[in-house]
This record gives sequence, structure tokens and C-alpha cells, in this order.
Amino acid sequence: MSTAPLQQAHACLNAGDVAGAERICDQLLDTDPANADALHMLGMINLMSGHPAAALEYIARAVAIRPGDAVIQENFGLANLANGRFADAEAAFRRAIANGGRNALVHMRLGMAVSAQGRLDEAITHLREAAGLSPDNPDVQINLGNALAESGQLDEAVTRYAGVLKRYPDHLDTLFNLGTIYRRLKRDGDAERCFTEVLAKAPDYADAHVSLGLLYADRGDENAAIAAYRQALKSAPSHLPALNNLGSALMRMDQESDADALLLRALALAPTDADTLINLGNLRSQQGRVADAQSFYEQAARNEHGAVDAWRNLGKLHRSQGRNGDALDALRMALARVPQNAGTMADIAATYLDAGDLAQA
Repeated sequence: MSTAPLQQAHACLNAGDVAGAERICDQLLDTDPANADALHMLGMINLMSGHPAAALEYIARAVAIRPGDAVIQENFGLANLANGRFADAEAAFRRAIANGGRNALVHMRLGMAVSAQGRLDEAITHLREAAGLSPDNPDVQINLGNALAESGQLDEAVTRYAGVLKRYPDHLDTLFNLGTIYRRLKRDGDAERCFTEVLAKAPDYADAHVSLGLLYADRGDENAAIAAYRQALKSAPSHLPALNNLGSALMRMDQESDADALLLRALALAPTDADTLINLGNLRSQQGRVADAQSFYEQAARNEHGAVDAWRNLGKLHRSQGRNGDALDALRMALARVPQNAGTMADIAATYLDAGDLAQA
């Protein structure tokens, strides 16, 4: 079979004529429905065009026809990643490697698929393999840095990010990530420098405004924090962390009406977001609306992301109302999620003291 039509399709893609490339692939499939190259190309066109489900269908058909093709297997993994099918993505990347696809990107993508399934140490192993194969590839170094940061290996994450920035000083997401790590390391001056530099180059970078606000709040400068959160919302009016942090800051300054409006905006955007629900619970508790506060905490507790804080706050709410038994039940739920949590254990001890049970306290 002539490869000329496929070469023409590639030429169309290189010229930005996506419709022309699709037309050629469709014509090829009309005469040869088992043309793996045409199916593969249509899959990649759909993947790059933001149609991951269609991409997965086309590339799956190509894989069925030519299962030993490492490139098709690798892109099958990419399509599975884009569809949130992380175990299938992992399997495809492993098949690609087994069929000779030993390159940095396939190992990086395997690491990403493994990480998405919660196997962070294994992911870092694959990402290190990728970094060894292509030490100058910024995507590889960034993904390794991200995984190291998530695993708590902050000093090495800093080294990886700094290496990328030495070569690519305008890579703003990496500069922002570096600032975030510095904040976790309590290197607030370095963190502020990173966030300020990001904003000097991209004034509408909302995440950097929020992160500066958090730094100011850590220092006790609530007014500067509020100004930073407001700036984030000017850049991105639906920015959930900005809405939550500004609402919380205003609540702490007893500007309850403004806080209420912001947090309800956040709730409309993300009705199950744990941080929003907890913040609304805190506000309702501060307003003395105990039943509403309890409802928000209970909703937040159903979201695993915020379950510990939600149960702890619910326990404190019950305790403030003299319902020590209910308080202990809620606090035990928090402790079951994070055993030996010092804050939860202190809350439990204080509740026993309130109940007059000195032996348990």
C-alpha cells in the first residue's frame, strides 16, 4: 500500500490544515478500514483537538490491529490518561516500553499514570528513569519535581525546579511551584520573591496573588492579604481559592455580610467543595446559626479531602453547645481518618475535661 496519502496527511497537519488531514484519513479508511496508521492519526488529531473519548476509540482500534507498535501503544496510554483511565494508561505505557519504546517521555508518562493511582514512590522511580534518559527535558524535570514535592522531598524538588529555571527563566508555572515549595519550607522571603517575579511577568496570574495573600496572612498582615485576594478575583472572578480565602479573611475581621456573599459565590461554583463548606460552617457558627453550621460541616465530612477538619469543627461545635457525647463521636471520626493527630487528640482531651472525666482526659 502506498504511503503517499499518509505523507500528505502529515503535510496537512504540519501546515495547520487539520480538516484536510482528517479528510485524507477518512478516505483511506473508506477503502481500508484496518489501516492502523490512519486510525492512529485520527486518534491523535482528536486528542490534540480536545476530544479525548473519540481519540481513545480510534487509537484502540489501531492497537487492536497493530499491538506491537510501541508508538501507537504510547499514544494509547496518552489517550487513556486524557480520559482518566489511569490503570489502562499504565498498562499501555508498559507495553510500549516492552516493545522497544524506551524514551524519556514514555517513562515520564508511566510515572504520571502510576502517580495518579496513588503509588507515588513508584512514580518517582519512573520519573527518575525519564530524567536519566533526558536530563535537559524541562517537562521531565518539572514532573519529577512535582512528584518529589508531593512526597515531601522538598529540597530535591527545589533543585529540580531551579535547574529548569536556569535554562528557562520565563517558565512561570515552575517559578510559581518553586515559590510554593519555599513557603512550605518556611523560606518566606524566597517564596515572596518567586510570586512577585511571576506577577511582574504575568500580572493576571491569580494563583500567585492568592499565594502572596497567604504569605501576608501568615505574617498577620490581614489587610495586605485581603488586597492580594481581591487582585486575584479581578484577574479570575471565579477563582475558588481566592473566594474562600477572601471570605475567611473578612470573616476574621467581622465583615460577615461580605464574607457570606463571597462564600455563597464559591458554593454556587463548587457545591461539594470541602473548603467552602467548612468556611461556611465556620461563618454560621460565628453567627450563632448552629443548625446551619452543623449541616455544612456534615456535608464537608462526606468529602474525603476535608473530612478531618470537618469532623473536628463539628466536634468543637457540639462541645460549644454542651453536647459532649456528640462532640466525642465527631472527634473520633476525625481521629479514625488521621490517627495520632495531635490537634484531634487535644480536642478529645478537652472534651473529656468539659465532661468531668479526668481519667479519660
